[in-house]
Amino acid sequence: MFYSKLYFKKEFKIPTILSIFLVIAAVYITGRFVLTSSIPTRAEKGNVEKVELINLYPNQVSIAWISENKETGWVLYGTSPESLKNSAADIRDTTNQRGLHKNHFVIIKDLSSSTKYYALILSGDKLIYDSNDLPFEFTTPSDKVETNSSLKPAYGKVFDSENNPLKDVLVFLSINGMKKLGALSTQSGEWVIPLNFFLDDSLKQAVPTQETVVNIEMFGKNGAKSSINAHISDITPLNQDIILGRNYDTLSNDEVLGSSTGGTITLDVVDFLYPRENSVIPASSPLIKGVALPGSIVLLTLQGNNNSKTYSLKSDSEGQWSLNTISTLAPGKYSVTASSNDESGKKIESKRTFTIAKSGEQVLGDSTPSAI
Repeated sequence: MFYSKLYFKKEFKIPTILSIFLVIAAVYITGRFVLTSSIPTRAEKGNVEKVELINLYPNQVSIAWISENKETGWVLYGTSPESLKNSAADIRDTTNQRGLHKNHFVIIKDLSSSTKYYALILSGDKLIYDSNDLPFEFTTPSDKVETNSSLKPAYGKVFDSENNPLKDVLVFLSINGMKKLGALSTQSGEWVIPLNFFLDDSLKQAVPTQETVVNIEMFGKNGAKSSINAHISDITPLNQDIILGRNYDTLSNDEVLGSSTGGTITLDVVDFLYPRENSVIPASSPLIKGVALPGSIVLLTLQGNNNSKTYSLKSDSEGQWSLNTISTLAPGKYSVTASSNDESGKKIESKRTFTIAKSGEQVLGDSTPSAI
Protein backbone atom coordinates (compact mmCIF):
# COMPACT_ATOMS: atom_id res chain seq x y z
CA MET A 1 0.00 0.00 0.00
CA PHE A 2 2.99 2.26 0.42
CA TYR A 3 3.49 2.48 -3.34
CA SER A 4 -0.13 3.31 -4.03
CA LYS A 5 -0.03 6.16 -1.52
CA LEU A 6 3.15 7.48 -3.18
CA TYR A 7 1.82 7.44 -6.73
CA PHE A 8 -1.70 8.60 -6.04
CA LYS A 9 -0.84 11.36 -3.65
CA LYS A 10 -2.27 14.70 -4.78
CA GLU A 11 0.28 16.50 -6.98
CA PHE A 12 1.51 20.04 -6.40
CA LYS A 13 0.16 22.35 -9.13
CA ILE A 14 2.34 25.08 -10.71
CA PRO A 15 0.44 28.27 -11.49
CA THR A 16 -0.27 28.61 -15.19
CA ILE A 17 1.66 31.88 -15.74
CA LEU A 18 4.69 30.56 -13.87
CA SER A 19 4.67 27.31 -15.86
CA ILE A 20 4.64 29.20 -19.15
CA PHE A 21 7.60 31.31 -18.00
CA LEU A 22 9.58 28.20 -17.02
CA VAL A 23 8.93 26.56 -20.40
CA ILE A 24 10.10 29.66 -22.26
CA ALA A 25 13.22 29.88 -20.07
CA ALA A 26 14.02 26.20 -20.62
CA VAL A 27 13.72 26.56 -24.38
CA TYR A 28 15.97 29.64 -24.36
CA ILE A 29 18.63 27.98 -22.22
CA THR A 30 18.59 24.86 -24.37
CA GLY A 31 18.89 26.84 -27.57
CA ARG A 32 21.51 29.25 -26.25
CA PHE A 33 23.84 26.88 -24.46
CA VAL A 34 23.30 23.48 -26.06
CA LEU A 35 22.37 23.97 -29.68
CA THR A 36 25.01 26.66 -30.21
CA SER A 37 27.99 24.68 -28.85
CA SER A 38 27.90 26.72 -25.69
CA ILE A 39 30.60 29.15 -24.60
CA PRO A 40 31.95 28.05 -21.21
CA THR A 41 30.26 30.09 -18.46
CA ARG A 42 33.64 30.99 -16.89
CA ALA A 43 35.30 31.97 -20.20
CA GLU A 44 36.82 35.45 -20.28
CA LYS A 45 38.58 37.46 -22.95
CA GLY A 46 42.19 36.35 -23.34
CA ASN A 47 45.23 36.49 -25.60
CA VAL A 48 47.29 33.99 -27.55
CA GLU A 49 50.73 34.35 -29.13
CA LYS A 50 49.69 34.10 -32.79
CA VAL A 51 46.53 33.60 -34.88
CA GLU A 52 46.49 32.85 -38.62
CA LEU A 53 43.59 32.33 -41.02
CA ILE A 54 44.92 30.04 -43.77
CA ASN A 55 43.90 27.74 -46.62
CA LEU A 56 40.87 29.78 -47.67
CA TYR A 57 38.76 27.87 -50.22
CA PRO A 58 35.15 28.31 -51.43
CA ASN A 59 34.02 25.52 -49.10
CA GLN A 60 36.44 25.58 -46.15
CA VAL A 61 39.06 27.48 -44.19
CA SER A 62 41.62 26.68 -41.49
CA ILE A 63 42.36 28.67 -38.33
CA ALA A 64 45.63 28.09 -36.48
CA TRP A 65 46.90 29.68 -33.29
CA ILE A 66 49.61 29.31 -30.65
CA SER A 67 48.56 29.42 -27.00
CA GLU A 68 50.83 30.24 -24.08
CA ASN A 69 50.27 26.82 -22.51
CA LYS A 70 48.89 23.45 -23.57
CA GLU A 71 45.11 23.69 -23.54
CA THR A 72 41.99 22.63 -25.40
CA GLY A 73 40.85 24.65 -28.36
CA TRP A 74 37.99 24.88 -30.81
CA VAL A 75 36.15 27.47 -32.91
CA LEU A 76 32.56 28.74 -32.95
CA TYR A 77 31.41 30.23 -36.25
CA GLY A 78 28.40 31.42 -38.20
CA THR A 79 27.14 33.99 -40.68
CA SER A 80 26.25 36.48 -37.93
CA PRO A 81 28.48 37.69 -35.07
CA GLU A 82 25.48 37.39 -32.72
CA SER A 83 24.70 33.81 -33.74
CA LEU A 84 27.75 31.55 -33.81
CA LYS A 85 25.73 28.34 -33.99
CA ASN A 86 28.37 26.01 -35.42
CA SER A 87 31.55 24.58 -33.91
CA ALA A 88 34.73 22.96 -35.26
CA ALA A 89 37.30 21.05 -33.23
CA ASP A 90 41.05 20.64 -33.58
CA ILE A 91 41.95 18.12 -36.29
CA ARG A 92 43.61 15.90 -33.66
CA ASP A 93 40.57 15.78 -31.38
CA THR A 94 37.90 13.08 -31.37
CA THR A 95 34.21 13.25 -30.53
CA ASN A 96 34.97 11.81 -27.09
CA GLN A 97 38.13 13.67 -26.16
CA ARG A 98 39.65 17.11 -26.64
CA GLY A 99 43.42 17.15 -26.48
CA LEU A 100 45.69 19.67 -24.81
CA HIS A 101 47.76 21.48 -27.46
CA LYS A 102 50.02 24.51 -27.68
CA ASN A 103 49.85 24.66 -31.48
CA HIS A 104 46.19 24.51 -32.53
CA PHE A 105 44.81 23.69 -35.98
CA VAL A 106 41.08 23.77 -36.76
CA ILE A 107 39.51 23.14 -40.19
CA ILE A 108 36.03 24.57 -40.79
CA LYS A 109 34.33 22.58 -43.56
CA ASP A 110 31.09 22.61 -45.56
CA LEU A 111 31.01 26.38 -45.98
CA SER A 112 29.09 28.25 -48.66
CA SER A 113 31.03 30.10 -51.35
CA SER A 114 30.97 33.90 -51.60
CA THR A 115 29.72 34.17 -48.01
CA LYS A 116 30.90 36.24 -45.06
CA TYR A 117 31.53 34.33 -41.84
CA TYR A 118 32.43 35.22 -38.26
CA ALA A 119 34.52 33.07 -35.95
CA LEU A 120 35.38 33.07 -32.26
CA ILE A 121 38.28 31.06 -30.86
CA LEU A 122 37.95 29.26 -27.54
CA SER A 123 41.41 28.44 -26.21
CA GLY A 124 41.26 26.76 -22.82
CA ASP A 125 38.95 28.97 -20.72
CA LYS A 126 39.63 32.09 -22.82
CA LEU A 127 37.70 33.77 -25.63
CA ILE A 128 40.01 35.03 -28.38
CA TYR A 129 38.86 38.03 -30.42
CA ASP A 130 40.58 40.00 -33.17
CA SER A 131 42.55 43.20 -32.52
CA ASN A 132 39.30 45.21 -32.45
CA ASP A 133 37.72 42.97 -29.77
CA LEU A 134 35.35 41.53 -32.35
CA PRO A 135 34.94 38.02 -33.77
CA PHE A 136 37.30 37.20 -36.62
CA GLU A 137 35.84 37.76 -40.09
CA PHE A 138 36.49 36.05 -43.41
CA THR A 139 34.70 35.77 -46.73
CA THR A 140 34.85 32.63 -48.83
CA PRO A 141 35.76 33.07 -52.50
CA SER A 142 33.50 32.26 -55.41
CA ASP A 143 33.33 28.62 -56.44
CA LYS A 144 34.07 29.85 -59.97
CA VAL A 145 37.70 30.60 -59.06
CA GLU A 146 39.80 28.03 -60.91
CA THR A 147 42.57 25.89 -59.46
CA ASN A 148 46.12 25.84 -60.81
CA SER A 149 47.35 22.28 -61.27
CA SER A 150 50.74 23.18 -62.74
CA LEU A 151 52.49 23.56 -59.37
CA LYS A 152 53.51 20.58 -57.29
CA PRO A 153 52.82 20.64 -53.53
CA ALA A 154 55.30 22.22 -51.15
CA TYR A 155 56.68 19.37 -49.09
CA GLY A 156 59.36 18.79 -46.49
CA LYS A 157 60.37 17.50 -43.08
CA VAL A 158 61.32 19.24 -39.87
CA PHE A 159 63.67 17.92 -37.17
CA ASP A 160 65.22 19.08 -33.91
CA SER A 161 68.97 19.61 -33.46
CA GLU A 162 69.41 15.91 -32.60
CA ASN A 163 67.74 14.85 -35.86
CA ASN A 164 64.50 13.71 -34.20
CA PRO A 165 61.35 14.35 -36.27
CA LEU A 166 59.08 17.01 -34.81
CA LYS A 167 55.32 16.60 -34.59
CA ASP A 168 52.74 19.41 -34.43
CA VAL A 169 54.97 22.11 -35.91
CA LEU A 170 52.88 24.88 -37.47
CA VAL A 171 54.02 25.69 -41.01
CA PHE A 172 52.87 28.92 -42.69
CA LEU A 173 53.59 29.77 -46.34
CA SER A 174 53.37 33.44 -47.39
CA ILE A 175 53.62 35.23 -50.74
CA ASN A 176 53.29 39.02 -50.91
CA GLY A 177 49.78 40.04 -51.91
CA MET A 178 48.32 36.53 -51.55
CA LYS A 179 46.39 34.70 -48.85
CA LYS A 180 48.43 32.49 -46.54
CA LEU A 181 48.59 28.71 -46.68
CA GLY A 182 49.59 26.35 -43.90
CA ALA A 183 49.91 22.85 -42.49
CA LEU A 184 50.74 20.92 -39.32
CA SER A 185 53.60 18.43 -39.26
CA THR A 186 52.92 14.79 -38.50
CA GLN A 187 54.73 12.40 -36.18
CA SER A 188 57.34 11.74 -38.88
CA GLY A 189 58.06 15.48 -39.16
CA GLU A 190 56.48 15.61 -42.63
CA TRP A 191 54.30 18.44 -43.86
CA VAL A 192 52.70 19.18 -47.22
CA ILE A 193 50.92 22.29 -48.55
CA PRO A 194 49.02 22.11 -51.86
CA LEU A 195 49.90 24.99 -54.20
CA ASN A 196 46.95 24.59 -56.54
CA PHE A 197 44.79 27.41 -55.17
CA PHE A 198 46.09 30.93 -54.55
CA LEU A 199 43.98 34.01 -53.88
CA ASP A 200 44.97 37.65 -53.87
CA ASP A 201 43.65 40.06 -51.25
CA SER A 202 40.51 40.70 -53.32
CA LEU A 203 39.75 36.94 -53.40
CA LYS A 204 40.56 36.64 -57.08
CA GLN A 205 42.75 33.91 -58.51
CA ALA A 206 46.49 34.51 -58.19
CA VAL A 207 48.96 32.57 -60.28
CA PRO A 208 52.51 32.34 -58.88
CA THR A 209 55.34 30.84 -60.94
CA GLN A 210 58.37 28.71 -60.19
CA GLU A 211 60.36 31.91 -59.63
CA THR A 212 57.90 33.48 -57.18
CA VAL A 213 59.53 34.24 -53.82
CA VAL A 214 57.93 32.61 -50.79
CA ASN A 215 58.52 32.79 -47.07
CA ILE A 216 57.91 29.76 -44.86
CA GLU A 217 57.64 30.15 -41.10
CA MET A 218 57.75 27.17 -38.73
CA PHE A 219 56.72 27.28 -35.06
CA GLY A 220 57.48 24.41 -32.69
CA LYS A 221 55.67 23.49 -29.50
CA ASN A 222 58.57 24.64 -27.30
CA GLY A 223 59.05 28.11 -28.77
CA ALA A 224 61.68 27.24 -31.41
CA LYS A 225 61.02 28.63 -34.88
CA SER A 226 62.56 28.81 -38.34
CA SER A 227 62.21 31.04 -41.38
CA ILE A 228 62.88 30.02 -44.99
CA ASN A 229 63.13 32.41 -47.95
CA ALA A 230 63.14 30.65 -51.31
CA HIS A 231 61.61 30.40 -54.76
CA ILE A 232 58.69 28.03 -55.29
CA SER A 233 60.99 25.82 -57.35
CA ASP A 234 63.08 25.24 -54.20
CA ILE A 235 60.21 23.99 -52.03
CA THR A 236 58.42 21.48 -54.27
CA PRO A 237 59.86 19.66 -52.45
CA LEU A 238 62.40 21.24 -50.12
CA ASN A 239 65.70 19.66 -51.04
CA GLN A 240 66.74 19.29 -47.41
CA ASP A 241 65.32 18.60 -43.99
CA ILE A 242 64.82 21.67 -41.81
CA ILE A 243 66.41 21.88 -38.37
CA LEU A 244 63.97 23.89 -36.27
CA GLY A 245 65.65 26.95 -34.80
CA ARG A 246 67.75 27.69 -37.89
CA ASN A 247 66.91 30.16 -40.66
CA TYR A 248 67.47 29.47 -44.35
CA ASP A 249 67.73 31.89 -47.27
CA THR A 250 68.44 30.64 -50.79
CA LEU A 251 67.96 34.15 -52.18
CA SER A 252 71.02 35.61 -50.48
CA ASN A 253 72.85 32.28 -50.09
CA ASP A 254 73.22 32.86 -46.34
CA GLU A 255 72.52 29.18 -45.96
CA VAL A 256 71.88 27.03 -49.00
CA LEU A 257 69.09 24.49 -48.79
CA GLY A 258 71.25 21.47 -49.29
CA SER A 259 72.71 19.72 -46.31
CA SER A 260 70.30 17.36 -44.56
CA THR A 261 71.99 18.10 -41.26
CA GLY A 262 72.42 21.84 -41.75
CA GLY A 263 76.18 21.46 -41.27
CA THR A 264 79.15 21.52 -43.65
CA ILE A 265 78.89 19.18 -46.63
CA THR A 266 81.46 16.40 -46.54
CA LEU A 267 83.03 16.11 -49.97
CA ASP A 268 85.05 12.90 -49.66
CA VAL A 269 81.91 10.75 -49.87
CA VAL A 270 78.96 10.42 -52.20
CA ASP A 271 75.67 10.83 -50.43
CA PHE A 272 72.04 11.85 -50.89
CA LEU A 273 70.42 15.03 -49.67
CA TYR A 274 67.07 14.01 -51.06
CA PRO A 275 65.08 11.75 -50.96
CA ARG A 276 65.26 10.70 -47.34
CA GLU A 277 65.48 6.97 -46.66
CA ASN A 278 62.07 5.22 -46.82
CA SER A 279 60.26 8.48 -47.57
CA VAL A 280 56.84 8.57 -49.25
CA ILE A 281 56.78 11.19 -52.02
CA PRO A 282 53.50 12.71 -53.25
CA ALA A 283 55.01 13.89 -56.55
CA SER A 284 55.53 11.64 -59.59
CA SER A 285 58.82 13.35 -60.51
CA PRO A 286 60.85 13.32 -57.29
CA LEU A 287 63.89 15.46 -56.66
CA ILE A 288 67.05 13.36 -56.41
CA LYS A 289 69.95 15.41 -55.14
CA GLY A 290 73.21 14.81 -53.31
CA VAL A 291 76.88 15.63 -52.80
CA ALA A 292 80.19 14.26 -53.99
CA LEU A 293 83.74 15.45 -54.66
CA PRO A 294 83.55 18.78 -56.58
CA GLY A 295 83.71 18.24 -60.34
CA SER A 296 83.45 14.44 -60.06
CA ILE A 297 81.33 12.06 -62.12
CA VAL A 298 78.36 10.50 -60.30
CA LEU A 299 76.56 7.44 -61.70
CA LEU A 300 72.96 7.00 -60.58
CA THR A 301 71.10 3.71 -60.97
CA LEU A 302 67.35 3.95 -60.47
CA GLN A 303 65.49 0.66 -59.98
CA GLY A 304 61.77 0.01 -59.70
CA ASN A 305 58.83 -1.71 -61.38
CA ASN A 306 61.09 -4.52 -62.64
CA ASN A 307 63.38 -2.24 -64.63
CA SER A 308 66.34 0.03 -64.07
CA LYS A 309 67.94 3.07 -65.65
CA THR A 310 71.39 4.63 -65.26
CA TYR A 311 72.22 8.35 -65.33
CA SER A 312 75.62 10.04 -65.50
CA LEU A 313 75.96 13.36 -63.67
CA LYS A 314 78.74 15.76 -62.73
CA SER A 315 78.89 17.56 -59.40
CA ASP A 316 79.39 21.32 -59.43
CA SER A 317 82.20 23.37 -57.87
CA GLU A 318 80.57 23.04 -54.45
CA GLY A 319 80.17 19.29 -54.73
CA GLN A 320 76.41 19.27 -55.28
CA TRP A 321 74.60 17.30 -57.98
CA SER A 322 70.94 16.76 -58.88
CA LEU A 323 68.97 14.65 -61.33
CA ASN A 324 66.75 17.00 -63.33
CA THR A 325 65.93 14.80 -66.32
CA ILE A 326 64.02 12.07 -64.51
CA SER A 327 60.78 11.07 -66.20
CA THR A 328 57.43 10.65 -64.48
CA LEU A 329 57.51 7.62 -62.19
CA ALA A 330 54.60 5.25 -61.68
CA PRO A 331 53.41 4.64 -58.10
CA GLY A 332 55.46 2.04 -56.26
CA LYS A 333 58.73 1.40 -54.44
CA TYR A 334 62.09 2.49 -55.87
CA SER A 335 65.76 2.38 -54.98
CA VAL A 336 68.49 4.67 -56.27
CA THR A 337 72.23 4.03 -55.98
CA ALA A 338 74.85 6.75 -56.41
CA SER A 339 78.48 5.81 -57.05
CA SER A 340 81.57 8.00 -57.47
CA ASN A 341 85.22 8.23 -56.42
CA ASP A 342 86.76 9.81 -53.36
CA GLU A 343 89.97 11.89 -53.35
CA SER A 344 92.14 8.77 -53.43
CA GLY A 345 90.27 7.38 -56.45
CA LYS A 346 88.50 4.71 -54.43
CA LYS A 347 84.98 3.85 -55.60
CA ILE A 348 82.29 4.74 -53.08
CA GLU A 349 78.52 4.51 -53.24
CA SER A 350 75.34 5.28 -51.34
CA LYS A 351 71.80 3.95 -51.68
CA ARG A 352 68.32 5.27 -50.89
CA THR A 353 64.86 3.70 -51.12
CA PHE A 354 61.61 5.64 -51.48
CA THR A 355 57.98 5.22 -52.52
CA ILE A 356 55.94 7.20 -55.04
CA ALA A 357 52.42 7.57 -53.61
CA LYS A 358 49.37 6.77 -55.71
CA SER A 359 47.30 9.65 -57.01
CA GLY A 360 44.93 10.77 -54.27
CA GLU A 361 46.68 8.67 -51.64
CA GLN A 362 46.94 10.48 -48.30
CA VAL A 363 50.64 10.79 -47.49
CA LEU A 364 50.56 12.68 -44.22
CA GLY A 365 47.45 11.32 -42.52
CA ASP A 366 44.79 13.39 -40.82
CA SER A 367 47.16 16.19 -39.84
CA THR A 368 47.15 17.59 -43.37
CA PRO A 369 44.46 20.13 -44.29
CA SER A 370 42.51 18.88 -47.27
CA ALA A 371 42.24 20.95 -50.44
CA ILE A 372 39.18 21.43 -52.56
